[in-house]
Amino acid sequence: RYILCDYETSLNSITEELTSYTIPDGIERWIQRYRSTRGDRRITIRVPQDLFNYLHQGRYNRRLKLMWKYWMKIKVIKDTQLKFGEFNIYDRLNKTVINLEK
Repeated sequence: RYILCDYETSLNSITEELTSYTIPDGIERWIQRYRSTRGDRRITIRVPQDLFNYLHQGRYNRRLKLMWKYWMKIKVIKDTQLKFGEFNIYDRLNKTVINLEK
């Protein structure tokens, strides 16, 4: 489907759509895999500024909802070196990047 509009409007809508659906869903799928393979319930997620703002919007924000849903302590930190759509997840000591890919 093609829509004719100016470039900046379409770029903003694409960015908003990616932020609100794809990336947080990826984080949630990662947490599900982590809970099924490990016993630790504390993680730190490093995300870019825009995703940090998205996860902390509102009184009962998305981070708190994930914490209650999976019964975990989730700390979210801004990382200026990450690009849009990237995130790193660390163990409770913030020393190692956890990789669940097989």
